[in-house]
Amino acid sequence: MRNLLRSDYVTREGPREKRSWFGQDYLQMCKEKVWQAADKVRTLFRDTSLEIAVVAAVGMAIAGGISTRYEQARTKLVPISFSEIHQLEDNATAKGDRIGELSEFYAKLWDSNSKIYESHNFSWKNATLGNNTKTFAKELETHIDPALKIHKYNLAMILDELPALGTAALKKLKDLKRAYVDISQVNSALDDAWSESHVDHYRTETYTDTETYRDSDGNSHTRTVTKTRRVYDHTTHSYRYDNQSGEAAIDNFRKFLEENPNLVWPEELARVTKTKADGEYAAESSRKKKGVPSRLSPEELVKLANEWNPSSTYSQNRTGIISSFSQTPQHAIAWAKNEPNSHSTSYNTGSHFDSGPTEFRVAEAALANGRKLEKKAGQILNGIEQVIVEAESQRALIDKFIGCALDGEGGKPSRLKSEILSRANKWQRANFSGAEDSDRFRALMVLLWTVLGGLAGAGLGYGVDKCTDVKQTWGKPERRRYY
Repeated sequence: MRNLLRSDYVTREGPREKRSWFGQDYLQMCKEKVWQAADKVRTLFRDTSLEIAVVAAVGMAIAGGISTRYEQARTKLVPISFSEIHQLEDNATAKGDRIGELSEFYAKLWDSNSKIYESHNFSWKNATLGNNTKTFAKELETHIDPALKIHKYNLAMILDELPALGTAALKKLKDLKRAYVDISQVNSALDDAWSESHVDHYRTETYTDTETYRDSDGNSHTRTVTKTRRVYDHTTHSYRYDNQSGEAAIDNFRKFLEENPNLVWPEELARVTKTKADGEYAAESSRKKKGVPSRLSPEELVKLANEWNPSSTYSQNRTGIISSFSQTPQHAIAWAKNEPNSHSTSYNTGSHFDSGPTEFRVAEAALANGRKLEKKAGQILNGIEQVIVEAESQRALIDKFIGCALDGEGGKPSRLKSEILSRANKWQRANFSGAEDSDRFRALMVLLWTVLGGLAGAGLGYGVDKCTDVKQTWGKPERRRYY
């Protein structure tokens, strides 16, 4: 075995040539291997369109990576503003009144979320190795600890007040709540009154076709053959009517009209006309351009301070609710007129689609209008109810997070941090549907830019492929390309 390792070992064919494994011979051998591999790659690119796929993949990787980093950076700075709640209260007091229940609820809920987002924004300035868990806890503590209280309302006070404020807001919305419950009953009956089905029917069709064949001598001939195929014939449209549900819809419509003769919008949300330095700084520092806080005009700052008002789901859904409510009596009359003629029916047409008999269409129109009213009213009511139920647990979650991150108490700080932000985002989407999404990471934008990067790369790769074709075929026999 020892002799086998010697470079001068004598084989049956004679003395083995002595060579240096780290000399010129070895380097020459490596060089030849590299050139052989390069030649194989060059041949592969020459004889296929592989460069299109390769450049497309590179384009997707670059575009996807850049867009992902951009979206991740966006999550570190959530645009915020504060409602100037103290000024809203002073304005109402100056008029000998108090701030409205809905205005107080939405303004303080907006400020509650803004204080959480402000802590999140500031925490990234002093984050350790890209982790803002501890700094986020420190920032939240300044909004929770009574000893560190600066403004009239800190985060702890607002979270403690939100359940009572939400309950007062729902009381102010009692007429809308009643309309919501009544129209839900109407919709349920109308939905049960009709059911539909559409069954397509096909038939077998015989037709002739010409085909080409070769005889035993290899000569080509044509002949006419008979074939069959499956083709669409007609559709059976069936509409089944439930008389009991249809009559119940009439009764529920009657109840709705009796209990909801009109819908008066309960409150015009308050607005401010000026801003203070703290609110201005928060608005500008959370809207940086190229790392520099934006300089906003007084008009822009006032608009941001009032952003909670038009962005609230209460304001966003107002027009749709009033419109649907005003149309409900017309649909009630139309259904009461057509219900006696309603019955199950079935018929065939030569189309896949059918709008149904008149009575069915009347019911569907009434149901669509009722569902719109139910949905938009429900979004307002459910958003408030969600805060009432979860405000206490959000406060407890923040206390637990601070103790866990700063004092070493039990728990997982990163998970608690995510839960706090997730709940704030959920409240924001439910109660301020017109506001910019506070969940700043846009996965669809990453997907879009990745696809665009792939398309751009594919286009570039196609150009490279064509240029390579031209360059390598000038004055040479045409090469064969395999696809």
